[in-house]
Amino acid sequence: GDKVKVSVRFKGREIAHTEFGRNVLTKFAEGCAEIADLESNPKLDGRSMFLVLAPKKK
Repeated sequence: GDKVKVSVRFKGREIAHTEFGRNVLTKFAEGCAEIADLESNPKLDGRSMFLVLAPKKK
């Protein structure tokens, strides 16, 4: 299967509170835990934070 890159973009002063974006991404990854494995933890890249999910092995 294909990998999925999930990203959250911060606008304006939101960049000062990246912990909220990290929480959103972590909750999303937990919701997909049945079908996907977390390949990379949330990383900040400029004004966006992202993580990568890979399908579970059968």
